[in-house]
Amino acid sequence: MTIREPAMPMDELRRRYEALGPIEEMMGERSYLGRCSDFEGFLEYGPLLAGHLRAGYDLPAVRDHLPELGVLALEAWPE
Repeated sequence: MTIREPAMPMDELRRRYEALGPIEEMMGERSYLGRCSDFEGFLEYGPLLAGHLRAGYDLPAVRDHLPELGVLALEAWPE
């Protein structure tokens, strides 16, 4: 998978991502929490997460457990 460059500087993105704290997948689930549980995964799946949020997909794992992850993805990949 090709990693799309974020709209913000990489050091700022990493700092803000790390400020979210540890990200753990919910038991028995496969969601963006697991896909974005490390910075490299966030760089790979963050653009998809942002796109799904912009398209109006309901992503309960992100919405209910770590909405800040979605906010950061939308800021990093705003298109």
